[in-house]
Formats: sequence, C-alpha cells, structure tokens
Amino acid sequence: MTQTATSTPPYVLAGSFGNGTLQNPSGVRYTAGNLWIADNDTNILSQWTTTGTEGPAISTFNSGSFDTPSGVGIGPDGYVYVADGMNARVEEFDPSGNYVGTFGSAELGGEFAQGVAVGAASAYLLDYSASNVIQYAVGGTGSTKTFTSPVTFSTASSGPLGYPYNLCFDTGGNVYVADHGNGRIVKFDAGGNYLLSFTLPGTNPTPADMVVDGSGNVFALDDTNGLVVEFDGSGNVINGFGQSVLSQPQGIDIDPLGDLYVGDVSNGTIYVFTKN
Repeated sequence: MTQTATSTPPYVLAGSFGNGTLQNPSGVRYTAGNLWIADNDTNILSQWTTTGTEGPAISTFNSGSFDTPSGVGIGPDGYVYVADGMNARVEEFDPSGNYVGTFGSAELGGEFAQGVAVGAASAYLLDYSASNVIQYAVGGTGSTKTFTSPVTFSTASSGPLGYPYNLCFDTGGNVYVADHGNGRIVKFDAGGNYLLSFTLPGTNPTPADMVVDGSGNVFALDDTNGLVVEFDGSGNVINGFGQSVLSQPQGIDIDPLGDLYVGDVSNGTIYVFTKN
C-alpha cells in the first residue's frame, strides 16, 4: 500500500475538553449529538455533549461496578455497550444510561474484554488475551435483545491478530479491527471472512482504534506515535495529523458533520478535529 502523505492536514484542532475530569478516556463513541466515554482509570462511563458538557456518569449498576472499561459500542437503536475489561464481559445500557444486562462472560472465560461493536444482526467482542473476535447473533429488540451462537475468528491472510484493541463498522456492515500488536488495520466482512489489511506508517505503530466515514475513508489512531492516520478505502495513506497535541490516543469517533473526537489516555482529554 502507498505510505505517503500530503503536507497539508485535512483536519485541524478545533478544541478540547474533559481535562481534569477524565483520566484515561479509552472508549469514545458518538450517538444522537452526544459522546459516551469509557474511562479505564476512573472506571466510569460518562455522557458528554460534543461541546464538552458532562452529563450522566455511571460507575455502579445491577451487576456491580466497572473494572477497566476499555471500549464502547453503540447499537443501531442507541443502546450503549461497554467492554468491561477485567470483569470479562459486556455491560448493556439503554440510550438513557439505564442498566439492561450483560453478555460475553462465558465465552471470555475470565479473559480481558477489550472492545465491542453491535449491529442489527450481529455483535462482535474482542478477546484481548486470546487475540480473537467473538461474533454473536443478535435477536430481539430493545431491552429484550439476546446474544447467542458465539463463533470466533482471528486470522487474516498475513497471519493471526495480535492483541486487538478495538473494532468498528463501515456503512456496509464490514468489521474493522485495530490489530495493535501487528501495527495494522484488518477488515472482515460481517461473517468474519478476511477482506483486507493495511499497515500504519511510521516507527513501530500500534493502532488502538479507528472509525470509517461515509465515503469509506478510515481514520486510525496510532497510540505510540500520537497520530491520526487517514486511509482511503483501499488502505492507501491520505494524510496524518494530530501529532502536535496527541500523546497516546486510544478512542475515536466521527459525527454527521465529519468532526472527529479523539480520546487521549495520557493527556486525559478529548480532542476535537474539524475539516480544514
């Protein structure tokens, strides 16, 4: 793949928020004008407006409390899912933040729950220690949803995943995995069949999260080099930006206007980037 970038960044820093309240915002997902942010240091899931006003904050719920929550997923119905790291399960909340239930503990078997993504028909959970993706069939609606028939996949054409950090969908339902240990983004179809992989540029890159925009471009975070890398849908580098402010970015999402929200766990801050 082409690994060159133009000199003028397409995105510029528009603002930041959360510093002093957030510590390690590792999971960042946008929905309905707000961000849900998982902080794996304070063990809190909190809702923020895109302008930086904090809303509900959740630390305890029916099944206990978070222990190193590391990834957030938003279902098509607005339900919120948290990969509850050391608790080795996924916590489910309704769009208002009310606790609904949990899944994944049987399949994880005590291993670290790293990332989660939930679609209309399938849900995907990352088993960090085993370096694989667990896929579930989604049934029912709302608070009665079920997550059944788990199967795993972990192999791309160039080898197995290595400590994957997060995952997301594109508009076609394909699944992208931030393959942290191998320095690459891996794309699978909805059934877990390998489609494509592309490596981040730079020295020893470690992709932590990514988001795909409506045009199919992929924005990937390199949490070693403090960088957002933009790829086209074929895996060619378009540009890189954010190094002037980012230190260890681990969570990213995009809003309908195309603005990017990046959670930096080293700086305890959400950075907002807008199109130049």
